[in-house]
Amino acid sequence: MPMTYDEAFEFFDKHYRGEWHFPYPIKKCGGGWSMLCHSKENLSTYDNNNLTRLVLRAHHEAYRLHIESAGNKMKIVIYKRVRDPEERYYRRHPSIEEAIEHWLECG
Repeated sequence: MPMTYDEAFEFFDKHYRGEWHFPYPIKKCGGGWSMLCHSKENLSTYDNNNLTRLVLRAHHEAYRLHIESAGNKMKIVIYKRVRDPEERYYRRHPSIEEAIEHWLECG
């Protein structure tokens, strides 16, 4: 089932800690939804942990997260994924625990 606008809104609302902080509108992007963010937005893992929060939320909620360049901005794209333990690893979205375990084993 495709991701709805409401699901995308909830994801970005939690990430930006309220819709009043959205840097740009949410837009349909292929099979998912995207939002531009300023290139000055620090997508890092510690000092300003926006990248960590995005990755953890994506794993927790089983969304595929993709970040790409968009001119002088960045585009954050999210897609709905199903977490089905019977599926092959590459066909399902792992939980954060599974992703860490896989990373520890395979690097």
